[in-house]
Amino acid sequence: MELKFLTIDDYDEFYKLNSFAFTVSRDISVPVSKHLKDVLKDDSVIKLGAFENDKMISSLIILKIEMNFRNSVIKMGGIGNVCSSSIYRSKGGVKFLMEKTFELLNRENIPISVLYPFSTAFYRKFGYEIFDERKEFIVPPGEIKDFELKSDGYEIIEYSVIDEIDEKLIEELNSLTGDRYNFIVRNREHWKRELTLWMPNDVAKKLILFKNEDEVQGYIICGQKVDDGEGSLTVREFVYKNEEVKRLIFKMLKGLSFQFSKIVLIVPSDFVLWPYVKNYNFIKRKIVDTPMIRIVNLLDLNGMKVDGEDFSLVIKINDKNCEWNNGVFVIELKDGVLYIKKSEENPEIELSIGQLSSVLSGFTNFEELIKMNFIKVNENYSDQDFKKKTTFINQHF
Repeated sequence: MELKFLTIDDYDEFYKLNSFAFTVSRDISVPVSKHLKDVLKDDSVIKLGAFENDKMISSLIILKIEMNFRNSVIKMGGIGNVCSSSIYRSKGGVKFLMEKTFELLNRENIPISVLYPFSTAFYRKFGYEIFDERKEFIVPPGEIKDFELKSDGYEIIEYSVIDEIDEKLIEELNSLTGDRYNFIVRNREHWKRELTLWMPNDVAKKLILFKNEDEVQGYIICGQKVDDGEGSLTVREFVYKNEEVKRLIFKMLKGLSFQFSKIVLIVPSDFVLWPYVKNYNFIKRKIVDTPMIRIVNLLDLNGMKVDGEDFSLVIKINDKNCEWNNGVFVIELKDGVLYIKKSEENPEIELSIGQLSSVLSGFTNFEELIKMNFIKVNENYSDQDFKKKTTFINQHF
């Protein structure tokens, strides 16, 4: 099998794989085609194809992103558009591409990878594990409570095209989200993708700022759609500095009751909604989009900042895909800094790279995994553990 970095010349085969894998219907074929051409032309995106007898049998893309992780900003490889030909699905094309992806990320010192799985069981084979359970609320605007605000000095500003967003604002927004969950550090291209209308039922996409004394206090990213003649608004990011700004955002959303029958909120698992609506039992809610994470190179996380009490722990890692992660390591948390090094000591616990990835993200901890008998505990283990932290990544691939 041969690896190839894809270009616009590979469009026809790239489109065929994607249209089959993601069931692209005729009504969306034009926007999907344009999007895939843009991806192939984008030098910031890595496009990989697996070829056999000069025929593309599998493909994927990699976005190089900076992401908040615990108390640090680290490089991350976002994997998307993973697909295979219907004829060659048993040929191992995806496995081949995933192995090449890990090698590439390791060479470029990108220690973390994230993807949105079609099957969690499938991607566990490649060392990924769940690290985010986000909520989706479907809220009729009329159910939002009326709020009195302490200040009326707020300014609300809408942006719907990338040309309206300057570098100063991008920097200010990154500063606002600098310590939130697993938000990415956005650049101009990221914002362009956020505001682009991809599908025929997309009416508008907007960044709405809430400013006071010329300083951004919060924002939402929202998209307006029409399905079966009915308009809806999806809020995919809901960021606020304080309670007053959260109420202001809800007040604005309530004012849309004549325009939209429903507002969809996609928010982190710790987002509290019930105090802001009249009848919480009327609100539909569910867990959606469970992205998965994996550590590409554990030693590259040495020096990462992590909140928690000091401890030292000897672990043994099993990684079937990245052999450089196999073996025994000492991980030490001291004064908010994580130190990692190879060791020949007897391990206190033994676990997979996926399980460790989920723990280091903050989504789970050793205590939970031990209770579920997911990891092996040896007699010398003394209950050392990381603090859990709410996870939420705000970027799709």
